[in-house]
Order: sequence, then structure tokens, then C-alpha cells
Amino acid sequence: MANENILVVENNATLLRVVESVLSRAEFKVASAPDPIASLAMARSSAPALILIDSLMGEIAEAGGESESVSVREIGVRLCRELGADAALSKIPVVLMVPKGEDVESRYARTPNVVDYITKPFSPDALLTVVEQAISGRTTTDVAAAPPAGEAWPLERSTDAQAQAGKDGEDAGELAGEQVGEDSGEADLAGDLQTFPLADVMSLLARQHQTGVLTILGNAARLEIDLRDGCIDFASATGIGGDFLLGRFIAEASDLAPAMLDEALAELEVADGDFIDRLRARGRRTRRPGGPERRILGRTLVARGAITAAELTCALRRQATELACEALRWSEGRFRFHRRAELPALAAEAALQLPVDAVLLEGLRRVDEWRVIERGIRNFDVVFVRDERRIGDLPLGTLTRDEILVLDALNGRHSVRDVIRGLRMGSFDVTRMLHALRELGLVRPRVEPVATPAR
Repeated sequence: MANENILVVENNATLLRVVESVLSRAEFKVASAPDPIASLAMARSSAPALILIDSLMGEIAEAGGESESVSVREIGVRLCRELGADAALSKIPVVLMVPKGEDVESRYARTPNVVDYITKPFSPDALLTVVEQAISGRTTTDVAAAPPAGEAWPLERSTDAQAQAGKDGEDAGELAGEQVGEDSGEADLAGDLQTFPLADVMSLLARQHQTGVLTILGNAARLEIDLRDGCIDFASATGIGGDFLLGRFIAEASDLAPAMLDEALAELEVADGDFIDRLRARGRRTRRPGGPERRILGRTLVARGAITAAELTCALRRQATELACEALRWSEGRFRFHRRAELPALAAEAALQLPVDAVLLEGLRRVDEWRVIERGIRNFDVVFVRDERRIGDLPLGTLTRDEILVLDALNGRHSVRDVIRGLRMGSFDVTRMLHALRELGLVRPRVEPVATPAR
């Protein structure tokens, strides 16, 4: 099955690079097209064994030579129908890469050339399984996207070092212009996020198997990612939302009672303050404000027997992934990368070894979903009210447990920010569920009364 031609239709350069890397390492021949029109021409000229299509491909599709504004979720449908209507292309199997929650069965009901789909984020192994089965004529019912809780996907490394070095050299050349300037005396690589998106930077560092500290500065926040041999070992941040603190992920990864977590936090508040004061008295600085204290919380809970070391590792993995995904949304700010022969003790102790490819796939999926969510939830100060009649008519079992928790937290007074704080859930998860509840007509933004001038 190796050496088969695969056409990938994807206009996100970083996601395309990840998918190309996975398929090329499996010895498939990969061609790519950035839009539906180009993909039709390439499919006719190359007759691929399979076409892999991202169902979300931007805001504009070309139709009949004229620009036509098309719903993001309709572009993939239209392309599949175009392929199916062409006698020369209709027999080529199509596999879709879709966001979580996409109703593939109903949306693509009239596209028989679509033989399978995979939900983003997906692991390299899952992608290869779907591709190989589609080419061989077998299909799956949607390969599981995520690994079991607490486990990480293995990083598959290229066996062709010379080809990999050549590709990395090209990428390094693209970024080289930003290596000269105010950071040139400190950083091995530095730049502006508007010029070089963080996803491209992380992908480059992973492919070069770099070891060091990647610092991202933006929106009054600072995030640091420790990389070892191109994988993420640890991440921490300051100036970012409370939903990214380690305590939340520990609570999710274990059966720890909230009262015990609050007790540990209260005890550490004084100890951590003393720790910082001692450092300042010695004229020293912590490399990452806030990083050691959060790790101390984990150590304390493990020492007490409140959580296991495995549960702490699971929480740290979730936190590192969430922080990296959040940073991928930043379109403004700067980054710096410093090579290190050895990582700081916190990173060495955590040794998470999260594959960057898997984190990028999850982060880019979230960027796609955020674009949709932000149309209805423009900021976290929005207050939602419930439609009690529609809620009462809803069949049992329609909503998930978490969706019910979010719905119950809406009382017409609490803002989205209040709901996030009260439930101790991530901002992405809460807003995604609010978006789903709004789509079902169960909630709507509260309309503030408009004062009328006195007559």
C-alpha cells in the first residue's frame, strides 16, 4: 500500500505540514491543494488513490469563476459533491477531517464518495489507520481521536535524516530574518507572532528535535514551554486565566475532594509567599513566576496520599496541552527560544514528553472552533438567559452531564466569566458548550434594556 498517491486538501499551512509529515513517514506520496478549485484540477491530473479533505477550509470558496461567500461548513460538502459529479473522480474515495461534534452523516448524506472520516484532534496512528482502510476498501466508524486519559501519543521520528535536515533547513531559513535584533544576544530564535505563527515555530523546533525553553509573550501574559528532543516536557504561565491553574486539572484527573484541594492551597499560600520573599532577599528571581508554586501543590498532594503520582502526571499533561493550545490562539506578541543542554529541575522531573504534532492538531482544531464560537460569544462578559419552555420540552438524554452543569449555572445574572470560575472548567470547554446550547435554542444572550430619553 506504500507509495500510493494521496491528495490532501487543506489551507492551514501548519496542519497540512503535520499531516504531510505523518503520511510521508508511512511512505505515501503526498500532494496538497489549498482550496477546492485547485484540488479538482490536481485530482484530474494525478488520479490519487485517496483524497483527504478538511471539512473547514476558510470563509470563501470559488464557484464558477466567481467569488461566492459560503458557510465554512458547506465548503467541504460542495467539494465532495463536485468530485462525485465528475465521472473521472467519483470513484476516488474521500476521507474527511472534521471538528468534534460535526454531523457527518446528515451533512454528507448525498456524497457517496465519502467513505470515512476522522475527528480532530487525531493521533498519527489513527490517521494512518483510516487512510489505509479507505484505500483498501474498508472503513471505520470514526477512529477514536484522543488517547486514553493520562497517556500520550508516541512521537514518530523520520528515518531519513538527510531529507529531514533539508526540510528543516528550509524552515529555518524562513525564520532566520528574525534572529537578528534586540533578542540576538540572548535567544537562539526570536520573532513576532504576527510574522511567524506559533504553530510554525513549534513545528520547526519539534522537527529539529530541539531542547530548550520557548517563551511566548502576549496580552500581558507570559507562557513558557520546555522542550526536550522536540517534545514538550513542561509548561507554565503567568498573567493567564485561573482555569489554567494546576488545581483544576488535578481535580479532573483524580477523586480529590474540593475541600482538600482548597485546604492544601490555603496552606501553601503562606509557604509560597515565604519562598518568593526568600528568593527576593537573596537577589534571585524565579525563572518563571508561579511555576514552582504550582509544582509544590502537586508534590504536597502526592506526599499526603491525596492523589497518586500518575494522577499528578496526568494533570500536568492536561495543563501543558491546554496552555500550548491557548498560546496557539495568540496572533500578537513575541516568542524567544533558548537552547539548553539541560532543562530546569521542574521540567526534568515532570518529563511529560508530549508529542508536538499531537498538541498542534488539538490546538488548531480549537482555533477552528473558536472562530465559530466567537461569532456568538464575543467576550466573557456576556450574560445568557435560559429558555425554560424549550428546556422543558427537551427529551431526556439529549444533553451531556457537563452541558447540564453549564445550563444549571445560567441564572440570568452570571456572565460567562462567572460560570467558568464557578464550575472550575476550562474557558474553551464552557464556551463550546454554551455555543451548543445556543444552537439548540436553550439559551440566548441577555438583552440589556435601552434607556429612552425623557420627553
